Amino acid sequence: MNDTICEKLKNVKICELFKQIDWMIINFGDPIKFSLHIACTVRICQNEKIILNMSDEFFTKDGLPKTEETYAQLDKDGYINDPNSLLAENISKVNALLKGKCVKSVSMSKWKDMVLTFDDGIEIQVTPDCLERNFEYYRFIEFVPHYDDDPKRYKSIHYSVINDNGQPRELRS
Repeated sequence: MNDTICEKLKNVKICELFKQIDWMIINFGDPIKFSLHIACTVRICQNEKIILNMSDEFFTKDGLPKTEETYAQLDKDGYINDPNSLLAENISKVNALLKGKCVKSVSMSKWKDMVLTFDDGIEIQVTPDCLERNFEYYRFIEFVPHYDDDPKRYKSIHYSVINDNGQPRELRS
C-alpha cells in the first residue's frame, strides 16, 4: 500500500480540503480521482511555520480558546463544524494556497505517518495518534471509474490504515 498511495498521488493536483464531522477530507484531481479521509492528526506547514492543525477547531479565529458560551451556542445552533473557528479560517487559507497544485512527493514512515510535499515549501503531515482498538487513522480512496462516470459501473478501491494493538496495519477493500 505504501507504494500504491505514494505513486498514485505523485503529480496529481489537489482539488480541495475540508472538514466533515471528525474527518479531514482531501480530494485530488479534476474530476476527483482520489480522496484521502483522515481521522488522525493532520498538520499543514509551509517552510518553518505551522499553518493548520486539527486542534485549531478549539480556538477562535484570533487563536484564543473558545468559551463555554460559544460551545453552548454551537450546540444550540446544531453546528458540527464551527464556521468561526481558527480551523475554518485556516482551511480557507490552505485551500487558497494549494488549489490546483500538484503533489511533488509522498513519503510514508514505518509507522504509517504520511507526508505530502508540494512546491513553495508546503507539506501535509498525517500522523496516527490514537490507540483505540481498530481505530481507522486514514483511508485513501481511488475512484474507478471516476465518481462522475456511469454510477452502474461505479467501484472504488479503499486502502485503510488502522490501529492493530499499537501497530498501524494496512487493509485493502
